[in-house]
Amino acid sequence: NITLEGRTNHSGNFTVALYQPGTTAQIGTTYNSTANTSGSMTVNNLKPGTYDIRIKHPQYLAKLINRTLVAGANTLTGGQLKAGDANNDNVVSALDFSILAAT
Repeated sequence: NITLEGRTNHSGNFTVALYQPGTTAQIGTTYNSTANTSGSMTVNNLKPGTYDIRIKHPQYLAKLINRTLVAGANTLTGGQLKAGDANNDNVVSALDFSILAAT
């Protein structure tokens, strides 16, 4: 479950990636998921273990959360993603401002 800063409808397309805790070493593939209006999404076939989990929406900054997953269903609350990443590079910069100003 994730929320998007400045929005009451938290639906959208997200990418979810797992990393070795404390490193930039990605484990496996990046998963695509779609959240409903309350920000709930499902990612299937994750192996049990402790991970840094990166959640990213194309117009919001990614969030990294550390969690231990167990076999079966896991419910995770990721918190709020911060707005401002208009070009999906995970940085809020003058380029993002230019894109927003042009619209």
